[in-house]
Amino acid sequence: NYTEHLVQRKAEGSLILGRVLIIFFAILLLAGVVFLTFGPIKLPHIVVVAILLIAYVTKLLWGFTSIEYEYLIVSGSMSMDKIYAGRKRRQVTEFNIHDALSIAPLKDTKLDDAKVIFAGTSIKDDDLYCAVYNNEDGQKEALIFNVHEKALQMLKYYNKATVIK
Repeated sequence: NYTEHLVQRKAEGSLILGRVLIIFFAILLLAGVVFLTFGPIKLPHIVVVAILLIAYVTKLLWGFTSIEYEYLIVSGSMSMDKIYAGRKRRQVTEFNIHDALSIAPLKDTKLDDAKVIFAGTSIKDDDLYCAVYNNEDGQKEALIFNVHEKALQMLKYYNKATVIK
């Protein structure tokens, strides 16, 4: 009655753009420090502190571009967590599998008016499934995630009527 699965999000699109911007601004700030050290103002005593601060902020921001998703299926409930840099965890959603409206491969699912939550490695993957359900507020949500065989068996066990293989 328990399974968990962890997937690493591939660096595509906005994640690559974010990494490029982080590097660009770090270089820009380092150039500013060099200017303050050797330029007309000459403030060499702030160099070490400024470089350490830039390195810390860059590492901190880089962690937000390293994303993992972990989903747990426990006693008929499925929860999805988003993990930044392997440390900071935030729950994305949780729902009762029995109450799901449909659980099917992404290519067979219509996402008309549902709020889409993407929690997979890449939109191009073949093993993407979509679980459509109503959240606590009664709004329709669609969770897109990578599924493995044991999770698929457990989803089918808890809701045979809506799980499509």
